[in-house]
Amino acid sequence: MPTNDFKPFAVGGSASVISQATYTAAATLLANGFQTGIADKDYLNKVWRQSSIMAAVIGKLINDVTGDDAIDDGTIATITLGLIEAIQTLAAETAASGTIIPTTGGTTTLDATQYNSKFIEVTGALVSDATLVFPTQLGDWYVINNTTGAYSLFSKTAAGTPLEIAQAATEHIVCDDANILYAVVSAITQTPGNSSPALASTEFVTLGIAAAVAATGIKYVSANTQLVNHSFYLVNATAPGIILTLPLSPVIGDAVVFQDAGSTWGQNIPTLARNGQTIESIAEDLSLNLSDSIFTIWFNGSTWKLI
Repeated sequence: MPTNDFKPFAVGGSASVISQATYTAAATLLANGFQTGIADKDYLNKVWRQSSIMAAVIGKLINDVTGDDAIDDGTIATITLGLIEAIQTLAAETAASGTIIPTTGGTTTLDATQYNSKFIEVTGALVSDATLVFPTQLGDWYVINNTTGAYSLFSKTAAGTPLEIAQAATEHIVCDDANILYAVVSAITQTPGNSSPALASTEFVTLGIAAAVAATGIKYVSANTQLVNHSFYLVNATAPGIILTLPLSPVIGDAVVFQDAGSTWGQNIPTLARNGQTIESIAEDLSLNLSDSIFTIWFNGSTWKLI
């Protein structure tokens, strides 16, 4: 268990501390601090408790998210690096992963966790039209409509015009700081599953990622796994030697998405087995040794490519 050197002070039931109301009302003290003379211990304990609790919270965040110790070594460098790593890890996990929103209809206003996800899958048997309300800010998302029932799904901003997302469809949408719009797709050269020699654009591959989530959802694995095309795998390598085997006989446009779900890849290093194909034109399996990473592998007709 990681160590947290930052301990909360004066938090016991018998601690001699002024109330929050008294502290808030001490305008002169808050503005000027303690002056010459004898300071009241109750006021001192309040000041120390507030600062120590916040330090302890930051230390615990570093412990819980990074697994590292939060060390009081008399400098700010170590704790700063730990805090930055924790924030970056949380941001990456939120942005990269998908979110599932079950609904039977009505209006769902997306919270921060939901709208900070790139892929949003909507499920449920609708008994009325359903609407997702996005924040009025620049951004883009992939909305996957896996609902059933004779009703429609719409996406909009609070004051914007509703945009329909057809059932069984994946739509790339954007917010222009006012309304939700379909993203302009002008560079797609083929559709998923097309085995023609035409080049695949970045937009084509990105839609393939969204299709992966739409087709089979998000899968959590922690053991040897035969991978399925068009799937999103949260891989927690709880022990060394886990083998993830790529699909046999892929066709152009097949894609699989991976994310380190337990910050374990750097230590236990799962293997991505190529299963008869090459990876980046190299006839070798791939070691997944970078913790907290997320990536997509897709088949371009001759080899698996990493993006």
